[in-house]
Amino acid sequence: MATADVSQVLAQRMLQGWVLLDETCPNCHRIPLMRSPKAATPVVLFCASCDAGPESVRPPTAESVSSSSHFSRASTPPTEVSSALSSPVFAPPPVTEESRRRAEQSDIASAEIGRRLLKGYAMLGEICPSDSCFGVPLVRPPKPGGEKDPRKECVICGTVYHTEMVSGAERLVSEKPDDAPSAPSKGKNREVETEVVEEEESPPEPSKPLKLQTVQQPLISSAPSSLLSALDESANQLESTLRGLSSRLAALTSKDPSSIGAVADAISKVVQALHQVKSLQHAEKNT
Repeated sequence: MATADVSQVLAQRMLQGWVLLDETCPNCHRIPLMRSPKAATPVVLFCASCDAGPESVRPPTAESVSSSSHFSRASTPPTEVSSALSSPVFAPPPVTEESRRRAEQSDIASAEIGRRLLKGYAMLGEICPSDSCFGVPLVRPPKPGGEKDPRKECVICGTVYHTEMVSGAERLVSEKPDDAPSAPSKGKNREVETEVVEEEESPPEPSKPLKLQTVQQPLISSAPSSLLSALDESANQLESTLRGLSSRLAALTSKDPSSIGAVADAISKVVQALHQVKSLQHAEKNT
């Protein structure tokens, strides 16, 4: 199967509830396995390259067995119908403390990335290099004027990175504490406090009554349109990121299983965030 078809199958199955694992297929050694949804029984592992589809791992029905075993008296003896499955059903990996911690971190990262996207953040195709983060995509904060902010932030560990050229290659470097804006001196603090006290002591001027009808009407009418536009922009960014991650996954080889697992986790988080944004869009359009 072509790499483009494999990426499309992975994306379709993830939208249907299949879970992308950090284990590669034991047959092709290059495509990550997918696990059937939680509600489905029995648990089935699926390879988008080796298996034609999830239906290939289901046991044959009684009708198919009876029809295949039907033969005439003049024919040769019947061939035994093999009950073996066309694709092996792999046992799911055992649940460990590490896998449970990764699953919890993945849920937290997906929810936090969804909240950031609604605030105007953009999700990137780069993954946090911290050892404590497992395949967490970085996000870029919004910047007025349409320019790209050079900062790249992790929603789990909170580290802020920027890209530097090291030995002719781009590399993520965490920002030093010295790069943050310095705190004001004590003298400036005292001046600010004095000004605040003087302003508080002066009697407030009587405010004029506002016309609530003229102020509230444009706010109510503009709120849904602004929220829908933000959701549309977030959905477009997520779809673009998903395409980039799928291309990156197809370019990886089986010699780098850690990178394959990290990209697979990132794809899973992007799909979850995209599902949340689509749900919000549907709910907002129906209100």
